[in-house]
Amino acid sequence: MTARVVTTRSGLVILMEIPDYATTHMPPSPPSAILVQFGKAVRQQREKLKMSQQTAAESAGLSITYFGKVERAQVNVSLANVDKICRALKCRPVDLLR
Repeated sequence: MTARVVTTRSGLVILMEIPDYATTHMPPSPPSAILVQFGKAVRQQREKLKMSQQTAAESAGLSITYFGKVERAQVNVSLANVDKICRALKCRPVDLLR
């Protein structure tokens, strides 16, 4: 909880407790099977090319944090980013979706 002090027009001071962001939302749902499969295929292709995550991410024009989340199936990847990843890993999208 976060405490917040609010002063009204009449000069009345109110102390409000505001719940933290994390406690007000549902926990994330487990990733879909296609995201898990895609992430594993990305990691396998990257390791096959003996590339580090950083090198692959830079080559794709993506942040290393985002690239890691792709491999761990923590983000829903756009088609534009699938294309960037495939170019960096020298493969076709179909190769990562089998």
